[in-house]
Amino acid sequence: SSDETREAVFLRMSAWRAWVADELGCPHCMSGMGGHPRLGFHQEVALPNRPFALHIIGLDSGWLAGDDHDQGKLQITEDQIGRNATNGGKPLEGLRVALVHHPLGECADGTRAWKLLGEYADLLLRGHQHDPLAEIRRDSDRGLVELAAGCLYEGGEGHNYPNGMQVIDITTDDVGRPLAYDVRFRSWSPNGFWHDDSSLYSQAANGRLRLQASNENFS
Repeated sequence: SSDETREAVFLRMSAWRAWVADELGCPHCMSGMGGHPRLGFHQEVALPNRPFALHIIGLDSGWLAGDDHDQGKLQITEDQIGRNATNGGKPLEGLRVALVHHPLGECADGTRAWKLLGEYADLLLRGHQHDPLAEIRRDSDRGLVELAAGCLYEGGEGHNYPNGMQVIDITTDDVGRPLAYDVRFRSWSPNGFWHDDSSLYSQAANGRLRLQASNENFS
């Protein structure tokens, strides 16, 4: 039955869920925490000296993953986004940062997912591709800033994917609406030290890039 299939799919994640909750010590990153009962999570964080909250919206893009031929078959689902990224269908108040592993373009419902996140999130942080990326995606009704992280471990492929990280400073207005993102790109040198990486974008002098993200730019 469909219920049995669903339970079998989610049973595959039980060991990982136990590791995150018990070994990693992050039970707040489990589904059912303020959002969808099965997929992702929503965590509201109070910010010191700020009149608004930070919303961390975790989205599970890998629950249907099975092998190296998943592209185009994964599902984030409208229900997962709606339950984790809204307050009963209304936008969350404050700064809204969404986390997901896969690029939205690799999901069967990626177009719908981006439109919903453009409405209900401000910043999307993701991984998977192992190459850093920074972009603003817009249409006439919505906008979303997306940052893809570099890798921190790549084994024998380290010559193709050098280790990297990003430091992100967000400037907001008084209610948490983002105005700009200042991104600092850092890469690991084969000689054994971190350095500011100016090689990613021509405008990222000294590894710094500013993305204007005010509401006016999204209108």
